[in-house]
Amino acid sequence: MISSDEEQKRRKKFAELIIKLNIRDISSDSGLRGELYTDIRYIYTGNSGNIDFRHYYSDVFQKLIQLNQDRQDITLIGHNLQLLYDFSVKKKEYGIAECIKKLYDHVNLETARITYLNGIEAHEIKPEEVRGMLDDVGNQITIQDEKVNRIIKHTDDAYSNFIAILGIFSAIVMVFFGGTTVFTKTLGDVSETSIDKMILICTLCGLIIFDIIFMFLYFLAKLLDRNISATSEYVYWKDIVSRFRMRYPIIFYTNLIGSVVILCSGFSMLLKIVLEMKVNDSTVNKVACDYIFKFIQGNRAFCIALAVLIVFNVLFSVVYLIAKLTDVNIGCRLILDGKYPFWWNFDEDNKFVVYKYDTRIADFNNENEMQKFLKRKNLWANLKAPVCNFAKRAFCRYPYFSIINVILLVVLVFIKYGS
Repeated sequence: MISSDEEQKRRKKFAELIIKLNIRDISSDSGLRGELYTDIRYIYTGNSGNIDFRHYYSDVFQKLIQLNQDRQDITLIGHNLQLLYDFSVKKKEYGIAECIKKLYDHVNLETARITYLNGIEAHEIKPEEVRGMLDDVGNQITIQDEKVNRIIKHTDDAYSNFIAILGIFSAIVMVFFGGTTVFTKTLGDVSETSIDKMILICTLCGLIIFDIIFMFLYFLAKLLDRNISATSEYVYWKDIVSRFRMRYPIIFYTNLIGSVVILCSGFSMLLKIVLEMKVNDSTVNKVACDYIFKFIQGNRAFCIALAVLIVFNVLFSVVYLIAKLTDVNIGCRLILDGKYPFWWNFDEDNKFVVYKYDTRIADFNNENEMQKFLKRKNLWANLKAPVCNFAKRAFCRYPYFSIINVILLVVLVFIKYGS
């Protein structure tokens, strides 16, 4: 989220952008195109490099009405936005491209509405307009006939869809009762089965059944041309894990929690096997307990500080997990260094200009020199960004957590080696 002052600043910049888009055709004016694209990047991303602003529909309509009242050709705005969209796709900045696409759609919609209202106000109904209306009615009839034909076709395909749906639900029932049989056998021998083994088997079978049922429902939705995802937003520019988490959060978090339970149960079973192993006519468990008891007796202060450190980190992990599941931010917002911050464009003198985000840093007359400079700068920035971002996340994301951990670690070192 951005502050109210920053949002008002960008809305003002957005209003100025609409006016600039109506100045002239930018297809042959690379300087104006670069200026407009730089403005768009700043409006939607600011200085962070992340998209954190959405333009207001009312701002678009207000500026278009103003330009129309000034007898301006507002259709030029849509044409220039199309050129800027193609330019953003070539630069592989798909987030900016999606913002321009939405703005292009809003501008075209309002332009068509204003043009229609202008036509109503400027003309009286004439015979030739009546003939045009009749032609429109004929076209509408043709469209309705096509819709009726499509409905008939869908009706004919309904029988095959019913059979497919019946088959899928039959498979779901078979899978569910098969999983119930496994649960019954596992719980039937509960007195002879260790708790960790029982949890592992039940969780594993539950996840398999859950995923298979979801897979069948997903296929069913595809057959019926329905969308069962949690969001309809365009998320194709994100990584596959983020896309899956946003579109199907129930499946993602169920499998995540189930996987954690399976790993913990498996680790518990493995730990039991290791602790039951023999070492010099004694078990590993007894040897470890004796060593831990002696260590605690000789290092009471160190063990107390270590226990405080462990409990503090466990409590923070629980709070962090709850915050993630409830989509609540408990950390400070950071401005992270982005990848490929340097980019180039032409200026009004047709020079090659290199920018860092929205700041002009170098001019070149030769493209090869510009490309070498750009690659060198981006390579160094991409090597430095992960290190800087890691440091910011480690020490600035949760400052109190980091400070307390550092203090506890210093206390542990002092107790261990200071006395």
